[in-house]
Amino acid sequence: MRDHLTYGGGRRICGGIHVAERSLFLVLSRVLWGFDIGLAKDANGNDIPIDFTLGGVMPGATSVPRKYKCSISVRSPKHEKILRNEWSEAQRKGIQFEEINFAKLVGT
Repeated sequence: MRDHLTYGGGRRICGGIHVAERSLFLVLSRVLWGFDIGLAKDANGNDIPIDFTLGGVMPGATSVPRKYKCSISVRSPKHEKILRNEWSEAQRKGIQFEEINFAKLVGT
């Protein structure tokens, strides 16, 4: 049982829910691996706090945070080199669907 209705529910649930959740996990894992994410600083170098109360979310049927500032920086020169190399390779090669054995994936 999920604690949200992002993908619908019951008979109308999204058929790609598992692909979406796994894709989100991979993307977020890679972002957390490659970058330091923290609070933004003001002109004096003090942290700019994020409002975690109900005042920090937009009114409506879903919980959407209000815009906030943050700091995102690459973890190290080694991480930056790997990220740039992987990006260049992805741009050059694209997705190679012919390398995927779809029959094996679906168990046929």
